[in-house]
Amino acid sequence: MKNQRKSIEPNLYAASTIIVILVFAFVTLLKGPAFADEMTYEIPSMNVVADVGKDGSVHVVENLEYYFSGEGHGIYRSLGTSGSEGIEILKLSTADSQGETVFTRNDSGQEGTYQLFQEGDNITLKIFKNTTDSGRIFRIEYLVKGAAKKI
Repeated sequence: MKNQRKSIEPNLYAASTIIVILVFAFVTLLKGPAFADEMTYEIPSMNVVADVGKDGSVHVVENLEYYFSGEGHGIYRSLGTSGSEGIEILKLSTADSQGETVFTRNDSGQEGTYQLFQEGDNITLKIFKNTTDSGRIFRIEYLVKGAAKKI
């Protein structure tokens, strides 16, 4: 009878991948504030897709649906960097009947731009988009470097 050995390496990689995805799912449940004059908002839905690369990086796409009641000027979104080698923002956008708006990094605070702040183990995005009494989906695409590690 032949002695069969199973490799545990793929199982460890799968387990670490699941852990990373669960961490990102938890982080995305944290509600980030919107900024406005006289406005309230809710987040009726969010969708997060996280793909682990062979190099241990995690490519994340978040679709955050906001509904604004009143006049709003944008949102904040904080992302945790702890346990990684940093986060690279790939694309921030939103779409409506007028088409897609791709936000550019710029400290001007003008509509269609975003600012990025490093705060300890977090980066905070301040995304500028004027919205009045309507819903809007913000798409945030980023790469978490070195997030998945083999044990």
